Amino acid sequence: MRIRLVVALVAAGILAVQGSPPPANAALTPAIAAIAAGFHHSCALTAGGGVKCWGDNSLGQLGNGTTTSSPLPVGVVGLASGVKAIAAGQNTTCALTIGGGVKCWGANYTGQLGVGTAISSSTPLDVLGMSSGIVAIAPGARHTCALTSAGGVKCWGANGDGQLGDGTTTGSLFPIDVPTLTAGVTAIAVNNDDTCALTNAGGVKCWGNNVVGALGNGTTTDRFVPTDVVGLAGGVAAISVGLGYTCALTGGGGVKCWGAANARIGNATPIDSVIPADMSGLASGVTAISVGGNACVLTVSGGVKCWGADDLGQLGNGPGDGLSLVPVDVAGLASGVRAIATGDIHACAITGDGGVRCWGDNMYGELGNGTTAVTTTPVAVDLATRQSVILRTSKAAGTITRGTVVTFTATVRPLSPAGTHATVRFTIARLDGKVWRLGSTYVTTDAAGRAILPWTFATAGSWYVRAQALANASYAVSPVSPIFKYTVR
Repeated sequence: MRIRLVVALVAAGILAVQGSPPPANAALTPAIAAIAAGFHHSCALTAGGGVKCWGDNSLGQLGNGTTTSSPLPVGVVGLASGVKAIAAGQNTTCALTIGGGVKCWGANYTGQLGVGTAISSSTPLDVLGMSSGIVAIAPGARHTCALTSAGGVKCWGANGDGQLGDGTTTGSLFPIDVPTLTAGVTAIAVNNDDTCALTNAGGVKCWGNNVVGALGNGTTTDRFVPTDVVGLAGGVAAISVGLGYTCALTGGGGVKCWGAANARIGNATPIDSVIPADMSGLASGVTAISVGGNACVLTVSGGVKCWGADDLGQLGNGPGDGLSLVPVDVAGLASGVRAIATGDIHACAITGDGGVRCWGDNMYGELGNGTTAVTTTPVAVDLATRQSVILRTSKAAGTITRGTVVTFTATVRPLSPAGTHATVRFTIARLDGKVWRLGSTYVTTDAAGRAILPWTFATAGSWYVRAQALANASYAVSPVSPIFKYTVR
């Protein structure tokens, strides 16, 4: 029933704006400095230090104070500036401030926010004991780790597989030291129940779940403390942990991977590897690597190559056969790319002009182009700066009698600059037999950013009400609010 209703509303034009974003306006589109991809959501760090997220928001991982998913980027509460790095886990997102502090939001059922509770949050929260002195942050599925300025590692959250690295399987709601890594670490990587660290000597140590050899130590036995990866005592420049496998970028620009195969380790065979294996066709020429459900690399020419499953276009090279055992070129991204990020079934890249392009699954809008349609080649994320609108009512949606007056209040954030108060368009629609009767009322917001509309429901039938902030000199048109349905008798 819900699907038929949405289709009907789109056909009637009620949802057309959210599905068809306005043309890009360069003055309203910020340059992007960094990108992060979670399970089904994505986030971007603007050149001005602000954070925008889009996609799945069922656990508050977009950080905008709601749990409503968005196919368009929304601003993270309190993080319009002052951030220097971002990272996304499965359903958790974290930001590193310019002062070296850490804020996290989203899922927290195992304490992965590090705030002393197991209650999820749809707005950023300060991680306990991390107001300064942190240089990197890495959230996973159920735990999170941070790198200190002294080169030490602290972790928190679930620990059933020893992923906190303290020698136990006891979880923690706040950061604790990895005892054997209090110094000498230059980078960290986390995903699901595994953790890895890159040492200042160029070696790699991993710990946690090892059932498919993701720790790279030649066994499939879990490790509760950091353990050396076989053959990688030095010469490694970067590491990335995926879903059951891990990859390392060597100083010579080559890539080695280990763990669950499923075409993820990229060595042209579907066989698991408990030690690092050279990736087919990439012995050199790679400058960055990002692995999640699939894996992607950035080449010296600024091109992107990916490998693994391709059932939902996550390789970005157009309709495929569902699988690639070796890296393939992503369509339209042969050069000029500055950074990459992989999620579970989607991936994103920052282009040379500071824009973002994403591809793959889009069930929750994680591609950020205003739709939920899967795409097998990269599409541009609509990064236009736009306000958000929250619609509240004086009477809950449901059955009401004719003549009932309901007051609708649309609150727009952030406030427009003085003299350019936002204009809110309230759309009120009624299904009259098989014909949609549409009406729009425009209300200018007050100084508090509120547009108030009293409405008398004088005619029987099914009524649908939503609100949207229109574009002005500073902002593009906002996404539409959720729809309120009233049955008038």
